[in-house]
Amino acid sequence: MATELKHEEILGILEFRFDYYSSRAVMAQVLDVGQVGKKDAYSVDEIKRIARALKTTQSRIDAIISSLFNAVGVSLQDEEARWKAEDEAARKVEEEEKKKAEAEAKKKLEEDARKKAEEAEAKAKAFEEAKKKAEEEAKAQAEAKAKVKAEEEAKAKAEQEEKAKAEGEAKAKAEDEGKTKAEDEGKTKAKDEGKTKAEDEAKTKAEDEAKTKAEGEAKTKAEGEVKHKGKSKAKADAEAKSKTEEDAPVNPAEIITIPVSGALTDPVAKNRVVRILASKEGRLHWGINAWKFPDKKFHHSTSQPSPDGSAMQSPLIFNEKEKVIEIIFGPFDPADDIKEINYTFSYADGTWGEERIIRLS
Repeated sequence: MATELKHEEILGILEFRFDYYSSRAVMAQVLDVGQVGKKDAYSVDEIKRIARALKTTQSRIDAIISSLFNAVGVSLQDEEARWKAEDEAARKVEEEEKKKAEAEAKKKLEEDARKKAEEAEAKAKAFEEAKKKAEEEAKAQAEAKAKVKAEEEAKAKAEQEEKAKAEGEAKAKAEDEGKTKAEDEGKTKAKDEGKTKAEDEAKTKAEDEAKTKAEGEAKTKAEGEVKHKGKSKAKADAEAKSKTEEDAPVNPAEIITIPVSGALTDPVAKNRVVRILASKEGRLHWGINAWKFPDKKFHHSTSQPSPDGSAMQSPLIFNEKEKVIEIIFGPFDPADDIKEINYTFSYADGTWGEERIIRLS
């Protein structure tokens, strides 16, 4: 039983699955993934690492791995059990790290919420204190104004009483002094007073009539202005409404979702976003315009050419919020020379999905 395999022997085994050039590309890839340096011959441990890398990166590869193990006397069943145990241990470590991260995130959220609550409470308290202070200041100002007003009214009242008293005294004195004269001039004064009264009444009547006429004219003018303003306001409102409707924003393009078991029959506009859902983890194996290799500007940042270089492969992403596996395409520039997207799924378990097409318009 061989204790090592030469580089060319491994390439020969790979050529049962891949063509000449693809075998060498796959060999370079698995040496990199398995962290095995290129050399003329590889030990049993290195063969195991190469096989593990093949299992991880390639599909329909079990027969090749079996041939490699048979050549060096290694049990495929034992190795697969060991791989499974390693994967399970790695999964548990990942889950523990995830739980730890979630607990830390939850703790941080709770701490942030507590701080925000304290800040809100402090702001509310400061607002209440400021409000109370403002009310007290307003009350003090109102009381001060009321005091000043009361003092002014008391002063005015005292002045009026003093004036009335002085007038009363002056009147009594004048009556005493003019009593005799009044008696002598009683007739003349009565005549003059009657004339004066008639003149005053005529004057008052004329003023009342003039006032009534002026008020009627003012009312008519005011009603005309109100009517004119009402029409102007209605016109302005109509123009504002028209402008608002013209300036209304256009709704953004919706995302078109392709379900796991579905396919699109109608073309999709290039400026729309397409979301493709998958049933399990893996990569999207895709090209454009009848499986041509896509230009670099269409690549995702994590995309890589397929092992044979004929298509592009992009990892499928797990959407934590919606609990789905997906990948997003678009929007494309309407000027781009892309008429269709051809794709299939290369699943992590080594299986492949059926080929599908998304036609673009």
